[in-house]
Amino acid sequence: MGMDLFIRIIGRIPLAKRLVGLLFQRHLYQRASVALVAEELDYNADRVDNDHSPVNKFQHVLFAAWDAHHLDVHLRLHGNPELWAEVSGAYASLRVMSAGGHGPSADHLRSVSKRLHATLN
Repeated sequence: MGMDLFIRIIGRIPLAKRLVGLLFQRHLYQRASVALVAEELDYNADRVDNDHSPVNKFQHVLFAAWDAHHLDVHLRLHGNPELWAEVSGAYASLRVMSAGGHGPSADHLRSVSKRLHATLN
């Protein structure tokens, strides 16, 4: 009986290693997703600051990182719902702005980006 238990435990170690490896890989992917979204917010803040043409002001605002990684950012920020609301609200405002409406200031976008970067430490 003791040897059977030992064999069953040893037989599960590779599965446990794979599971830990997959969880760590997922953790790294979520961190990278947060970093990408934070960098995209910085880029968008620069576009809001530097584009002074009233007609095409938000033509160069990006949503690629947000569209691709918002679910991973949400999972990463599950313990910080206020920051999640701020990030998703900033992107919602950017979408309104890109359609011609009024949205967040560049300072607000940089502030949100800075808070996102702080979650990576």
